[in-house]
Amino acid sequence: MTTTEYTSTYKPVLSHGVWEGVSKDKVFDGCVKAMHITGYMILAADDNTGLISTDWTEFRIERMPPFVIGRYRLNFLLFESAQNAVTVSVKINADWRFEVPAPDYTHDPRFVMAMQEQINNKVSIDIQGLFMEFERLIGTPSSTGHMQISWNKY
Repeated sequence: MTTTEYTSTYKPVLSHGVWEGVSKDKVFDGCVKAMHITGYMILAADDNTGLISTDWTEFRIERMPPFVIGRYRLNFLLFESAQNAVTVSVKINADWRFEVPAPDYTHDPRFVMAMQEQINNKVSIDIQGLFMEFERLIGTPSSTGHMQISWNKY
């Protein structure tokens, strides 16, 4: 009997960016445009509160059967600080499921961890691409931060 080793290589997920010397309006407009350009469906955008919310973005991981369906949605909050800086903070709601009823080996916590890693990395790449578009439209942020995503099966 052979066993499969699972190694963890989670990519960091961007959680926020700070732009200094740029108006909140310019950052807000840049964020909305970037989300549109990168294919996100915006459900709500309010420049007064600085809230931008997206619809679910679904994707499929086909690295190994059983295939996994993942989805996430984004909530952004833009706010100004007293130091003439605008922070864009993102909250990610995410979950996943197996495409078909899963075989017994998929209940192994190592397998589940490997699936969550692949899903995390997909979302990390998507968010990184979105922040690259923010940078193209708004300018380079003075700082950024990262987070870990909590996953739920649905």
